[in-house]
Amino acid sequence: MEMPVCCGVEMRAVMELGRFIEVQCNKCRDVVYVKMFSKSPPVMIDD
Repeated sequence: MEMPVCCGVEMRAVMELGRFIEVQCNKCRDVVYVKMFSKSPPVMIDD
């Protein structure tokens, strides 16, 4: 997964929040939430 770029520098991952990753800029401390893509499609489970 490519990280977003802010202030000309690649942002770093701070925390994983379920289906999202919190990324932060090291220079200006701006925070962005990036949605992670699922590698496999959801599967319905029978009862």
